[in-house]
Amino acid sequence: MSATNQLGEGVEYGPFFFVQVKSTAATAAKGNGVPVRLRPAEMRAIQARKVPSYLVGVRSAVANSEEVYAIAIDASLRNGIAVIPSVFSLRQEEIRLKIYDEVHAYFQSGVKTFRSQLTLHRRT
Repeated sequence: MSATNQLGEGVEYGPFFFVQVKSTAATAAKGNGVPVRLRPAEMRAIQARKVPSYLVGVRSAVANSEEVYAIAIDASLRNGIAVIPSVFSLRQEEIRLKIYDEVHAYFQSGVKTFRSQLTLHRRT
């Protein structure tokens, strides 16, 4: 995989990650989360990049108001994703810091398999 340095040639850059954003005005069937569609083949393509990757769902609940949730696309996922649960809200500083920490830990570890605590199978 080849990464493009958006800062220009010769400019150092730190750890990075990918984000796939999906938006909707719909509510998940059980009313708990953001309905999205990430097919298994799309998920495998994202996982093949070997860098931290997250799927973010934005639901426009009412005018001028959005709910924004994230989930990691890590090595533990095997199937596509139909709903991003309303567990990891990006409005919470704790979740944003968790992403920051995970990305830095991934690049410092030298391990090329991304594992996250922001998954459907939450590990603490």
